Amino acid sequence: MFHKIIINHFATRFSQARKIVVTFFILLSVMLLASCLHTAAPTSPAVSRKELSRARAIEIARSQVKFQPQSIKAEKIKENGRRLWRVTFRGEPVGEVNPMGEILIVSLDRVTGEIVSIAQS
Repeated sequence: MFHKIIINHFATRFSQARKIVVTFFILLSVMLLASCLHTAAPTSPAVSRKELSRARAIEIARSQVKFQPQSIKAEKIKENGRRLWRVTFRGEPVGEVNPMGEILIVSLDRVTGEIVSIAQS
């Protein structure tokens, strides 16, 4: 009878220790997996792909211009969560008909160079 008590006592302790060790390794595995996923995922598209330079953005936008620009302005903007270059071309005034001159605004994606919108007056 005494030997049954001792066996039950050690079997219970062994079972508890095994549960603790298994739980520890499961938690360790989850933490390791989470840290791997965190470091593997880029924080933003700019991290994985380089943005276009101002000069390259102007070059791409210039392909849409049908007049001789007198001034060019390029600025970084964010529109609807998308990072863009907004390139504005201004032409010479055209008398009283168009005293401000022609204006062309080209918005393009800062990473891909895709033209998103074109506005002209």
